[in-house]
This record gives sequence, structure tokens and C-alpha cells, in this order.
Amino acid sequence: MNYRTGRLEPSIDYLMRKLKRSRDAVMRALARLRQHGFADWLRRFERVERDGPGPRMRQVSNAYRIALPARPAGLLAPVVRQR
Repeated sequence: MNYRTGRLEPSIDYLMRKLKRSRDAVMRALARLRQHGFADWLRRFERVERDGPGPRMRQVSNAYRIALPARPAGLLAPVVRQR
């Protein structure tokens, strides 16, 4: 995460290296985080200049959004108020 800009854009390969997990494990974990409302992401693409057939776009790193769903936030509220 870039704390100055607030951007969070790790690649799957970066997550695999940092977490020391397989691609499948990272993808399953991200899917569960999305399913439960803790994370969401936008697949991003950039234009590629090519002379010939084939795709003119390639995927670049995803843009992620981290969230705290309402139910877990409600469970944490009493703990946060005590401080």
C-alpha cells in the first residue's frame, strides 16, 4: 500500500511471495474475503500497441479496496469504545 496516495495494488505474484502461499491459496483467500465483504477489487487493463491479430489489452495489477462489513464493525464497537 502506498500510504501517501492510499493506493493498494499488489499483484497475485507479489501476494504469493509475501505470504509464501500458492497461487490457488491466494486466489481462494481473496475470493473468501470478497464473499464476506472484507475486500473488493477492480481488474485493470492497459492498451498494448500491436501490429497484427490478438488482444490489444493486457491485464495489469488489480486495484483493491479493503472494507470492514457492518456486522463485524458492530461486534468491534464495544471494544473500541472502551479505549
